[in-house]
Order: sequence, then C-alpha cells, then structure tokens
Amino acid sequence: MRANPETSDDFTSLGRTVLVPPDHAAFFAVLDDPPEPTPALRAAVARYRRRVVSR
Repeated sequence: MRANPETSDDFTSLGRTVLVPPDHAAFFAVLDDPPEPTPALRAAVARYRRRVVSR
C-alpha cells in the first residue's frame, strides 16, 4: 500500500521526536503494560460510542 500523496507531507513536516533514555524506557514500559482505564477515560469512551457509528 502506498501513502496518500496529499497527506504524506503533513506527517513529514512534523519532524522527528527523539526520546532520551529515561523517556524511551517509560514510553515502552507503558506500551508493554498499560495502566487500567480511569473513570474519566471510560466515560469518554462511552460518550464516543454513543456519538460515533462504526461502519
């Protein structure tokens, strides 16, 4: 699959984020073992599901 030429420039213009070692470790630790959703996140998901119809 090829990138959409109309949108690919948008992502490349954002640049690159480089994480220092402690931030890198924290970022991937959360990906490996995500925390439980908070009540606020659960409420946001419920609002989203009421408003958005998946196709």
